[in-house]
Amino acid sequence: MKSNSAAAYLFKFLAVLFGASEPSIFMLAIEDIPVELGVMYFCLFGGFLMFVINFLLAKNKRCQIELLIKEVRTKSVFVRLSLIALATSVLYVCYTLAMKNQTVTETVLVIRMAPLFAIVFALIVLREKVRSWYLLILSFVLGFVGVLFIQDLSSLSIDSLLSYFMILALVAALLLALSNVLMRQLDQTSALKKNMIVSLYLIMAGCLVLVYNLMIGLDEWGISVKQVFYFIYVGVFTLAIPSILNLKAYELLNSFSRLAFWDYFMPVGAMIFAYFLNKEVGFDYAMLAFSFVLITVAAILADRSIEKTKQTKEAS
Repeated sequence: MKSNSAAAYLFKFLAVLFGASEPSIFMLAIEDIPVELGVMYFCLFGGFLMFVINFLLAKNKRCQIELLIKEVRTKSVFVRLSLIALATSVLYVCYTLAMKNQTVTETVLVIRMAPLFAIVFALIVLREKVRSWYLLILSFVLGFVGVLFIQDLSSLSIDSLLSYFMILALVAALLLALSNVLMRQLDQTSALKKNMIVSLYLIMAGCLVLVYNLMIGLDEWGISVKQVFYFIYVGVFTLAIPSILNLKAYELLNSFSRLAFWDYFMPVGAMIFAYFLNKEVGFDYAMLAFSFVLITVAAILADRSIEKTKQTKEAS
């Protein structure tokens, strides 16, 4: 059990590490194209690449595809997938609008509140139990976000915090958390099949945005070779690989709320990527975020130590 927990945390950390570059690369990919086009290409590229990579990982490919088709045709699964696809399309429209109208740092700080909402949804939808230590860490999370917002009011003003685009980022965070929890409910499937299902609802979301683009008569459809590369990078290294690592982690440790806290490593890497690729934020923010991470790790280790001591006493 102990080795499974350690492996789960390692897989989760690697997933977060790969995913940290997504905001900066995504910002580069959507700079010169309409929001609707960026969301469409993101979902279609990401979903297709995830499906291909997971299909290549499957041992019995024909059997896996047959099982996947059979499962998706189930009414309850199809309805849930449709809801997740709709939420995902709205999520990325909000996310892209926020990205194009404010800095990567501001958007990331709000989007990375998704684990907080995921914990709340896990309590309500999945009926998981959260001990007092996790509520303590939650207070550190809120304090961390608050300190970052107040740290430099010249770049993060009160007006920007209450802006329309900041609210869109918050809506995106809520929808991201809800989609993750709804996906978690499909626990009768294997990790590989779950990844393929994720790719399907991304493709479905991309198709929804494609239909919307046709309805509004979008004129501009082309993207540059560099943007194609950016979308491929996002699909492979920030969607496909992290999803494989995430689902492996959830297989080893059956606690969505516990693993969700590790997503708060993401702002550290995201801020560093934003500094180098987008020239937006200094290392003082990253170091502040890193100090928060150390506090979080210390709290988790303390919680595990207390739990182990309690189990030892009960056994004796």
